[in-house]
Amino acid sequence: MKQMYKVFSLVIIMHTSIIFAQNSTILRGVYLFGRGDVNFGQMKDSLHLNSFQTTTGYAGNETQDNLALHNYAGLKVYNQRQYLATQSSAQRMVYQAEQVEDLTYTKNIFAEKHPNIHLENFNIYVSPPAPAGYMVKSAAPNYEYHYGDRGTNYYASFRLKVDGGSSSTQVADCIVYCLNTNSLLAYKQVLVSDLSPVGSYHDVVVQFTLDPAPTNPASGNIAKMLTGGTVQSTQSSSCTNVDLQVYWNGNVTTYLDRVTVEDELAVALFNGANDNAIMQDASQFTANNYPLHDKFYLVDEPPVSAFLGFNYVGNLIKNTLGNIPQAGTVAANYYAFERFLNDGTPYQLMVDIYPITSDIPHPSITDNIVANAAGIATWDYNIYLDSLQSKVDHNFLPNIRSATNAAHVNGKPLILIPQLHGVIDQRTSTYKRHLKN
Repeated sequence: MKQMYKVFSLVIIMHTSIIFAQNSTILRGVYLFGRGDVNFGQMKDSLHLNSFQTTTGYAGNETQDNLALHNYAGLKVYNQRQYLATQSSAQRMVYQAEQVEDLTYTKNIFAEKHPNIHLENFNIYVSPPAPAGYMVKSAAPNYEYHYGDRGTNYYASFRLKVDGGSSSTQVADCIVYCLNTNSLLAYKQVLVSDLSPVGSYHDVVVQFTLDPAPTNPASGNIAKMLTGGTVQSTQSSSCTNVDLQVYWNGNVTTYLDRVTVEDELAVALFNGANDNAIMQDASQFTANNYPLHDKFYLVDEPPVSAFLGFNYVGNLIKNTLGNIPQAGTVAANYYAFERFLNDGTPYQLMVDIYPITSDIPHPSITDNIVANAAGIATWDYNIYLDSLQSKVDHNFLPNIRSATNAAHVNGKPLILIPQLHGVIDQRTSTYKRHLKN
């Protein structure tokens, strides 16, 4: 679930009638995340379940994996396979140079372009005698890359071509710039010789490194890197807002196709280096081998930057097992629903929007000692009413409307996960009250 949170219990409800207005199917389940002390029969009967989510593929847990996947209660399994989930977390964002402002917020754009830019065959170009200046900058929207948990090296690939010029002619500067610290992270000065033979597109790769220190060490949040747009506020000196820029030197007609930024895992994934391992891991989950296997649960709550990785792994699974429901992919998500359906192409839209957060007191826990131990706010009747109504008005209802509309437009079943939870600090394994969720 969200970083820094553990869910104590949750119920999954899927109403296909929301989408199709036909036979209503209710899917009731819980997250187990690989727990080994489970009485599946008792869990099924006491909670009236027909499914559950669990993790498999972790070293030393083979016995528990087998018990879950062949559970005697006949519960369907949403399987978060470790290797497949890790691969689907690869982060990659693609900025097509010609893309204009997208009011649906499902496309990346460059908010600023050279005033003398031209469009040709879905690419942009600029020619002399136009003055030198930024060809593109202000990559947007501000969707984040998470870093710190898996390497700090990133690669920005600028796909360029020129139509002529001597080998030593300066073409452009490909720049990775940190907005919140107002500093240059990395750049490469591109010459015609770097784009030879002329008339063909070439990838100019700029590697950059980011400090993985937490954005807010007091809360233990993993740091984020945001791409482009307005400078983001930060509570540390780490770079948390990165812009991708191309400064044109004004000397030769220059074309830009796209800019791609990705982490090391994505570089390997999209080059096909892990295809065989992914297909081999997925191939065992046939209907004959695991009749209770329902869906592959890939990376949990993927950031927008992982949607393309999610899609890549999902397609390999379908290519391996065939385009059958058991090969479908899913993961809980709490924002950017339309974009997740477009870029990630999950089989179902699973939504966990966290409407009731731990800063809201609960009338069943009026003992302050108990509340503090559980990691929720201490009891106050007025705060309870005000904060609960605010969450319903500004969180729950808008997100439910957005998710329902996205699922309806894309013809996807909708799974709603209502959640009540405290907060656990993963560094100390102790519960705490999180005042800003």
